[in-house]
Amino acid sequence: MKSPERRGERRFSVCLIPLFFIVLIIAVSPYLCAGANGFPPFSVTLLPELELPVGSSSDLLKPGMDVRLNGNIDLFKFPFLPGSIRTPLSTSFAYDVIPLQKESSLMLFSGSGGIAVEYEVFPRLLLGAAARVGAYYGILTTQSRTSGSGALVEFAVNPSLFFSPSFAVSLEGRIRKLFGLHTDIGVSVGVSYHYPKRDLPTKRREGAGINEGDHIEFLDSSIDGVFPVFYKYYDSHRIGQISLKNTSTKPIENLVVTFFVNEYMDNPKVCVTIEKIEPGETSDVDLFALFNNSLLTISEGELVSSFINVNYQVSNRKYRALHIENLTIFNRNAMTWDDDRKAASFVTAKDTQVMQFAKNIVGIVNCHPNKSVNNNFLIGMGIYTALGEYGLSYVIDPTTPYTEKSEDQTTVDFLQFPNQTLSFKAGDCDDMSILYAALLESVGVETAFITVPGHIYMAFSVGLEPEMARRTFYQNENLIFKHDKAWIPVEITLVGESFLKAWSEGAKQWRKYGGTGDAGFYPVHEAWSLYEPVGYPQGQASITLPPEETLENAYSDELDMFISAEIETQIAELEKKASDRKYKKKKMAILNRIGTIYARYGLMEKAGDQFKYVLKKKEYYPALVNLGNIEFMHDDMEKALNYYRRADKIKPDQPFILVNMAKANHELENYGNVRELYARVEKIDPALAEKYSYLGTMKGDLDKGRASDAKRIKKQMLWYDSSEEGD
Repeated sequence: MKSPERRGERRFSVCLIPLFFIVLIIAVSPYLCAGANGFPPFSVTLLPELELPVGSSSDLLKPGMDVRLNGNIDLFKFPFLPGSIRTPLSTSFAYDVIPLQKESSLMLFSGSGGIAVEYEVFPRLLLGAAARVGAYYGILTTQSRTSGSGALVEFAVNPSLFFSPSFAVSLEGRIRKLFGLHTDIGVSVGVSYHYPKRDLPTKRREGAGINEGDHIEFLDSSIDGVFPVFYKYYDSHRIGQISLKNTSTKPIENLVVTFFVNEYMDNPKVCVTIEKIEPGETSDVDLFALFNNSLLTISEGELVSSFINVNYQVSNRKYRALHIENLTIFNRNAMTWDDDRKAASFVTAKDTQVMQFAKNIVGIVNCHPNKSVNNNFLIGMGIYTALGEYGLSYVIDPTTPYTEKSEDQTTVDFLQFPNQTLSFKAGDCDDMSILYAALLESVGVETAFITVPGHIYMAFSVGLEPEMARRTFYQNENLIFKHDKAWIPVEITLVGESFLKAWSEGAKQWRKYGGTGDAGFYPVHEAWSLYEPVGYPQGQASITLPPEETLENAYSDELDMFISAEIETQIAELEKKASDRKYKKKKMAILNRIGTIYARYGLMEKAGDQFKYVLKKKEYYPALVNLGNIEFMHDDMEKALNYYRRADKIKPDQPFILVNMAKANHELENYGNVRELYARVEKIDPALAEKYSYLGTMKGDLDKGRASDAKRIKKQMLWYDSSEEGD
């Protein structure tokens, strides 16, 4: 031992070394505690140790024992080192009792600090090495109790084997130099505690080579309720969201998140693949689901379990984590009105009963054709009339009225599928609009939903561009012009009353709210791109249509009513003009126009009488053309051609007269005349010639498609309306 003076000086200076490391750890750690777990990773190890003196000191000292407390803390990471190597700060405090060869012993108190290197060989095996410097204070237990101090340096190797995520069995072998005293080596076995928990494989899934891991924390999960009618929608639109947090000390890589619900999904749906989540980071994941149509069997709501599974890798080892969340599945008729287009999912145009009903009515319409009236209009009117004869009635559902449900977009409403409404013969405004839309769509007539405050009804397209529709319908103020098409709005809840009244009421509501921006217009075809229609899986009782004669009579009455409404006002106005001397120069044109109005609405007898009345007053070529058209429709091509020729003498080289003459010659198979006439039309009016291009081809040369077009175009008569011309 040194002299007391020297010992005091040395003890003071050397003891500052471990104190420096302790103060450094306390000072720096608060700035580094914002990691994944609120505190940087650390470990504490308690080690009973056997000491063996080496060198010359072994002549004085016997093997002894000490109790050592080691601590490591990760305060920084060298960026150039791989992720499996860590470099924590290392401290060690020890109490030694070393017997001397004589009857006395040496007690040592020591502390040291330095840097360690740790390498994870396997998830359960950690190899470490440390180099530390520090100081000691020793007491020699003789009668004089001599004491002294000095510096020390030590090197240690310590493997640790984990038996749980937090605790490990630790071995340590070290060599220590106590300056001014002796050199010894030590061997120890102890227990260490690690925070946070280590990334250890626990339970392995059989045959998959995947371990159950606890590196991920599931946060802030939110899963919306599922509406069966939109089961296809959830494949590409999220059903909910969940946040994943990496709670480990290593990056999590190659995450694959899947969502699954037993019975209602055939396979888990892959929601997202994430390349990497760093320690402490959080990633938000949108959840998707590919349900099967068994959802549509749910007549009452259900609460089921959904499984969110995450497969991932840590240090090239595969793990998985599982989170279970409750999921509400509503009944198959449920819907919310947060998006009015959702109603399109209920428009099941391919339903067997829907098609049966609609095609029967179209058959009746086609058996009583009226070429002068738009075909879509006739079908829409025919189906509306048939629904009234069928006994369909408007009934407000007291539990789910649209008036209230549409105001609260989160409230669940109950909507009927079309075949349910046909079976019940009753529904509210949304049910009846859905049924009417499905019936029309099933026979190729486009439809749209119209929403106004507290109400929903529908419209159907007449298949005409706006300008053509204005010329076709006299009451065109009752049309809606949207998306470059003309639409007939129908207040379907008036079913049982006249179609004209339902049309007028629908148009009235549109005029009231359309200009203010309070009306919504949603074409069903566009809505289907987002909300696909689904089939109602359970069969319904078969439907029985009213007798065909009843349906025919009701349809004929409606058609007559419409034609009367369309022409009466027009004819009255024109007759008044014809008797007014102010329009004397236009009298022939006005009288001819009266005939064309009759003709366009299929009243051929009245039309023919009117045109002949005009010819009694004057050889007026528009009336000659129109009389020729009537004979053409009666398949008397010779008479038709005679009228066309008389008109051509009065007004040569008029393209519409030439086309009519070519059409009649084509039916008479006078192809030489057809070629000559068609060539004249091509020269005068190429656009009109293009429309009737079939005239430029011999009948035998027409392919199937062009022959079909020719047949359709042949029936389109060019009525000559000359109301703006004078004599």
